[in-house]
Amino acid sequence: MISIPLWILTGVVAVCARAVMSPYQKRLLADASESEVLFVRDTVALGLFLPVVGWTALRYGFSGTPRSAVAMVLTGVLNIIGAFMIFAALSREDASVVIPLTSLSPVITSLVEPLLRDTTITPFVIAGAILSACGAAIVNSEQNTLQSVLYGSDTTAVALAVSVNFIFGVTSTLDGIATASINPLYVSAIIVFFVGIGSAGRLWRAGVVHEPSQRRQLLSLYQSDKGVLGILQFGGLAATLFTFGAAPSATQASILFRASIILVVIISSVGLKEGHLRRRTIGAVLIALGVGFGVSGWMRSWSYIESISQAILWIFYLNEPWRPGHFYHCCPSHWVCHLLTETVWGHQRVQTRRHCYCLEVGNLERKLSLQPNGSG
Repeated sequence: MISIPLWILTGVVAVCARAVMSPYQKRLLADASESEVLFVRDTVALGLFLPVVGWTALRYGFSGTPRSAVAMVLTGVLNIIGAFMIFAALSREDASVVIPLTSLSPVITSLVEPLLRDTTITPFVIAGAILSACGAAIVNSEQNTLQSVLYGSDTTAVALAVSVNFIFGVTSTLDGIATASINPLYVSAIIVFFVGIGSAGRLWRAGVVHEPSQRRQLLSLYQSDKGVLGILQFGGLAATLFTFGAAPSATQASILFRASIILVVIISSVGLKEGHLRRRTIGAVLIALGVGFGVSGWMRSWSYIESISQAILWIFYLNEPWRPGHFYHCCPSHWVCHLLTETVWGHQRVQTRRHCYCLEVGNLERKLSLQPNGSG
């Protein structure tokens, strides 16, 4: 029976919520500003979080280390800063320039997390972060090239967009630290609260709350949305924080969340008949490879290396007159021992038995290899 880790299951829920929320939010933006849509989303989500958090606090209380509590507050503050930086960049440059440049946060997380947490990030996880970041950038780039983005765009907007990666790279690590000892529902509510304050501040500065016509438009947005966007935010953010708390590392969780872009590509290109199908498909494939590397990074990297190396050696010896399987029968998990043995003896096949001593799973095992003719 196949056992799927809990963090992957909650991550899939978060991915599905994000994939549905993205095109739905884009549809609402046709009749309202981005600040208005975000305000409606976050106020409904906060209204859902408050009773759930209150019931959880009364039933289970609040527990957590001071380090996790500080991380919880910091991640809320940094989410506001990151959101305002994105808004500032979007006010100066087109989204097709800004959004691809904000795709590197998993790579930053893979570099920052080992410094702040006792976590080992394997090379396969780093490779997954890089692939998913490249795929996300390709999907969102439209017709832009890297040269046109760097040299033909507003310098301040590019700098802000690139800086956002460091903000969200750190917040992902802080999410993992916070949810290590604090209920993810509390952390989710704090994030929504802080982001909601930021959205309200933007509306206040824009003068929306002062003009009756703008207030009517905001009320109309609530009525047309019917709370759907807030429900998606509530479920998606809660699943996101549960995933951060259960995942082996925040980096792997961040990579898994990139899978939502694949679903968005399918929905947008197939369901909504949007263009750029070829470019989006290439980006989606890179993301899929990155998610595969990142999610499977919980396994020992050495197991991948030895599997690949055995396959290479098997092909290398494929034309030999004896079966390659005998080459690995003595010690399949320590093929280097055999490689050294074959290097010492060269192409002369040793007809006597060879002994190999291996240390596997803490037990010293003595294994006897077969002769090339297969006899014991």
